[in-house]
Amino acid sequence: MRKTFQTSGFAVNKRGNTVGIHYTLTARCRDSARAEAIRQAIENGYQHARITLIREIRA
Repeated sequence: MRKTFQTSGFAVNKRGNTVGIHYTLTARCRDSARAEAIRQAIENGYQHARITLIREIRA
């Protein structure tokens, strides 16, 4: 069963600045939510993404 998660963390943008990142996504578990958030950050052009918070929200 897929659940909805909010993820927060930080990453490095193309200019070399550290920025906050936040994603709301659906996944099966916390580990897959972390992997999906990192994948989305890389797709958006960020590097060295670190997810510091994963929160399950009720849909």
